[in-house]
Amino acid sequence: MAARGVKSRLEKLRSHLQRHSSSSTQHLEQTPVTVDRMKWVDMLLRTVRLFMEVVSRLVFGLMYRGESRTRLPPITNLILLESATSLATKIRTKKLTSEEVVKSFIARIREINPILNCVVDTRFDQALEDARSADALISSGTVDEETLAKTKPFLGVPFSTKDSIAVKGLHQTAGLWIRREIVADEDADVVQLMREAGAIPMCVTNVSELCMWWESANTVYGRTNNPYCSSRIVGGSSGGEACLLSACGSPFGIGSDIGGSIRMPAFFNGIFGHKPTSGIVSNLGQEPVATGEACEFLVTGPMCRYSKDLIPLYRILAASNASLLSLDSKVDIRNLRYFYIDDEGGAPLITPVSKELRAAQQKVVTHLEKAYGIKAKKIILKKLKAALPIYFAKLGNVEEAPTFCEELALKKELLGDDGVLLFPSHPTVAPYHSQPIFRPFNFVYTAIINVALFPSTQCPLGLSSNGLPLGIQVVANHNNDHLSLAVASELEKAFGGWVCPSEVP
Repeated sequence: MAARGVKSRLEKLRSHLQRHSSSSTQHLEQTPVTVDRMKWVDMLLRTVRLFMEVVSRLVFGLMYRGESRTRLPPITNLILLESATSLATKIRTKKLTSEEVVKSFIARIREINPILNCVVDTRFDQALEDARSADALISSGTVDEETLAKTKPFLGVPFSTKDSIAVKGLHQTAGLWIRREIVADEDADVVQLMREAGAIPMCVTNVSELCMWWESANTVYGRTNNPYCSSRIVGGSSGGEACLLSACGSPFGIGSDIGGSIRMPAFFNGIFGHKPTSGIVSNLGQEPVATGEACEFLVTGPMCRYSKDLIPLYRILAASNASLLSLDSKVDIRNLRYFYIDDEGGAPLITPVSKELRAAQQKVVTHLEKAYGIKAKKIILKKLKAALPIYFAKLGNVEEAPTFCEELALKKELLGDDGVLLFPSHPTVAPYHSQPIFRPFNFVYTAIINVALFPSTQCPLGLSSNGLPLGIQVVANHNNDHLSLAVASELEKAFGGWVCPSEVP
């Protein structure tokens, strides 16, 4: 059903653009006076943005000047460094007990949360009860290992999710003061699916207010601090989730994304985050409830430290819709076609991509060429400059608004079933707390991919010169999530993936 919906939407977009192509051409043939006026407006907006950039750098540079970075406690329990997949295998084969694993992550949360403020409600006692039940099932021998691996692939493994996704018995505030006393009376669909897979919900994490801003701070729980530098943001709205995962407080988790709410936090916190193809994963049980065309833009997806956990977790979240994907297909990255865009197209209100992030992207391009003889092709999409108004127009159900998706729909061969696009996750590394106010529209680097309904995987690329995570998003065509996920695995091998923010003895 999801596949038919996407196909129908693409056909609609094609016909829409063809119908209006002549009028669009006439519109572009503007008088010299109109062109001059547009140039002046563009220049004015660009000047305003540059002024705000300079002011914010000065103000926040002085505000945090000389501030020492709060160091997280070192990792003393190596269980915390395991992937969720590895933990599941070790629990199932009795090399570890679920209770031992759950206790390890509970202890880690208790020592890091006073510093990071990423966890906002917990079910530790119930999680331990669930863990003991899982251990009892395994010890009983009534179900063999092979069957457990198929029916309950994450039996006994704890997980976390953002506050806006319902976990029965835990608060679901969506960062709103008016919802501060609301407790979920049933699980969201994705949480229920995780329980059925044997995973154990452990806690919920902080979000931005109403999940509509890209810093996780609200009047209910306050703000969350970046694990690499406490004066920096964690992103939003899945910011608390990305923070907890990066700081080894949970092996994997679930986020949601309507304009970058999985990918931006994953980028700022140096982990992997996947925005699925639209319509694959259920959004039921989330607050706020998306309406109108926003229903198509909103997706729910996996977040984790290791790329090997992405597909197993995504398969669970996709449930029966996993059959619409090719998650089990082996991808030879040498047979893919690669394209890249390294800026936002010169939009006046958007911060250009920093030199260090451009260099990180170029290292990816260079790696592909040196390791596999693959020459990635740089492309320019003219409508990308209008990405911001396009996103807001489509979010507001303006049917006649031009879309980034239309441009790609008529150039379907750009990605096809064997192409991926390398695109910046964000123009800068994690900003200081409150600095997004001076850069309000920089979320468009991720948001425009929501408009296109494409799957996209944020991949960490090591740390910047000042110790903050670098990264890039890999975009694929509809229902070709397996391609971006395969490239994520390759980039992890090539560049090391997640870098622990704590000292590891």
